[in-house]
Amino acid sequence: MMPVLLLSGILLPMTIGPDWLLAASDWMPFRWVVDAVRTSFAGDFATSPMVWGSLWATALFALAIWWGTATFRRENA
Repeated sequence: MMPVLLLSGILLPMTIGPDWLLAASDWMPFRWVVDAVRTSFAGDFATSPMVWGSLWATALFALAIWWGTATFRRENA
C-alpha cells in the first residue's frame, strides 16, 4: 500500500519530489484523482487535472462496480 500512497501524491505533493519520482507517478491513476481533489479545493474546476482526475475516478468506479458485481455473483452462484 505504501507505493500507492507515495506515488499518488497523497503524502507529499509530487512537485517537491525528484524527477524520477514525478515520472513514475504519472503512471498512477490515483495521482490524477488526488490532483483533481487538490485543484477543486483551490476552486479551479476547468483545468486539465480536474478533467483527467474526473475521468480516472469514473473509470475506477466502473471497474470497481464490475469487479464487485462479478465477485458477488460468483460467490452466490
